[in-house]
Order: sequence, then structure tokens, then C-alpha cells
Amino acid sequence: MRPYLPGGHWILAVCIVLIAWAAPAAAEDRITTRSGEQYIGTIKETSVEQLTIETSEGALIVVPRSQIRSIEFNVDPLSESPSASPHFDFLGVTLLTPAGLNLVYGHWFGDFGLRFSGAYFGGLAGLEIDALHRLSINENVNHSLFWALGSLVVDNNNWNYLGFGWLMNLSGFFVQAGLSIGAGDYSSPQLIAQIGYVYEFR
Repeated sequence: MRPYLPGGHWILAVCIVLIAWAAPAAAEDRITTRSGEQYIGTIKETSVEQLTIETSEGALIVVPRSQIRSIEFNVDPLSESPSASPHFDFLGVTLLTPAGLNLVYGHWFGDFGLRFSGAYFGGLAGLEIDALHRLSINENVNHSLFWALGSLVVDNNNWNYLGFGWLMNLSGFFVQAGLSIGAGDYSSPQLIAQIGYVYEFR
């Protein structure tokens, strides 16, 4: 039986590139302001009044000391952000598994989360429930592992599955990739994937 997710090999290749691109970078310095803004890079100059930090994009940013809440040296850029709330909701829209076009809602409870995605379009329908475990988070990137329980229908072909994989939220841009095994009209394993926009309320 053919895969139920067309272009699965192409999707998997894109996800591998994204994983490599988003891999943790070398340790850098981090300045957090009293308003919650963060600047990550290399501190180039310091004085009684201000600090100058060079970001990974090469920009030089001058931060007055009166606005600084904390300064951290040699930190992992993907380490837990002091300003990130451990508990927050997220909401969005994605393409692909399980229903082609999915509504997404979930909640993070610290380092663990729960996510629901799916929709109903008559001959194309599906629901997936994911248990999440966070790997790392900062102000821009949220990396996680997921364990999935799902069911879908594509033109009267059914697939009930368990799955496992990786997901990333990069400033709202969302990508998920994994494998599933199950029962129905498709053979195991099958690729499960989503790509879209998911806003995190943190």
C-alpha cells in the first residue's frame, strides 16, 4: 500500500535540514533587560554606564546598565530563558498529518505538554493527540520530542497509529516530523509530519 502522506521523502529531507540548521550553537553571552528583552551574542565593550554586545547576525547593540536585569556569560543559546514562562497555551494552523489542514491547540505544563491537532472535511479527517517533552527553549526557539496517538481517514482508507518524533517552534513557524506504526489500510511505518504557524502565549 502506498504511503498516505504524498511527498514524504521530500518532507523528511526538509525536516532534516531544519534540524541541522537549528542545532544548538556554541556558548554565547546573554543580556536580559528589565523589560524582558534578551540579547545573545558576544559582549565586546563594558563601561560603568553601558555594555555593547555583538549578536550572531553581526549587529552591535548598546544596552544601558540601568536597563539590565541580568548578564550571563558562556551560556547555551538554547538554554532555558529566564523570561520564558514554564506554563503557556499555544494555538495555530498546520498542514499535513492528520487531516491535511489542521487546527492546533495545546498547553505546556513546565517541561511537559499536551497538544491536539486535526479537523474534519468529510472524506479527509483526522485527530492526533501528542504528549510533549521539551528539550530546550529560548525567546525564539522551542525544541521538543512528542509521542502521538492518532487516527485519520483519507478517501475511506483508515489509519490508527502510535507515533514518535521531533518538533520545533521558531518564532511561530512550526515543523514536526516523526514515524508512526499502526493498523488500517496503510503499511507500517508511515511518516507523520506537520508544518505551519503556531503562536505561543508566553
